Amino acid sequence: MTVRQLETQIENSELMEWMAFFGLEPWGSVRDDYRAGLIAATLVNVNGGKKGGKAAEAGDFFPLYSRHSNRRQSNQQQMNIFKRISEFQNG
Repeated sequence: MTVRQLETQIENSELMEWMAFFGLEPWGSVRDDYRAGLIAATLVNVNGGKKGGKAAEAGDFFPLYSRHSNRRQSNQQQMNIFKRISEFQNG
């Protein structure tokens, strides 16, 4: 879908919902790259691990995903985000 199609076929509030959902549960190539990183980490770990004895993690091979996954939020923080989205939609 092109940007122009997106702008004409989806309302801003729905786009904001999808952006919030992607922030919580990335999909597409981001998720695929995470899976590849998970396989790479598994191979490193079963073959002796990293120097220093620390286990390899998927984010070691795909830094972009680790930026997504390291943003841990409490349930209250997530509820506040959804409340703000809802307030924005109901304007």
